[in-house]
Amino acid sequence: MSVYFALATNGLVKIGFSKNPLARIKSLRGTVGQPLKLVAVIDGDEADERRMHMRFGEFYSHGEWFFYRGRLKTFIETQPAPKQPDYKPTGNEARMSKEYIRLMTLQICERYGCSEEKARQYVIDRGPPRPTSNWPPSTLNAVFGPSGAPAGRRPKQLAET
Repeated sequence: MSVYFALATNGLVKIGFSKNPLARIKSLRGTVGQPLKLVAVIDGDEADERRMHMRFGEFYSHGEWFFYRGRLKTFIETQPAPKQPDYKPTGNEARMSKEYIRLMTLQICERYGCSEEKARQYVIDRGPPRPTSNWPPSTLNAVFGPSGAPAGRRPKQLAET
């Protein structure tokens, strides 16, 4: 049993009670009409939830919603970060090791002077090299050519083999 604190993009915090806060946040997203982020979870029951409502009553907005400021904000920020849903890679990313993705991303960044984010996404989208394609240099040059290089730095071009 847990008391959860969910922050909405409008600056309000919902203080609620649930056996499964992550599932509760997901179900609330549809009814609230804006993104919610689980910002704190503490052990407790419905009585503890009511105590939190009383404790932070000065920040009350409506229902179980409170303004994210003052002692409430400080309280939330001092709580350990709640466990987020486990990330499960899919598709190409699932077939490649994290180390392979990291190394290929670094090689592309070094050679073409592009951002790590762009290079990593290219590696994941393209998937592991296939014996027939082996990531042709013309494709890499087209994606990470001069337009992706930082100002004043000339990218090295790969020669077709």
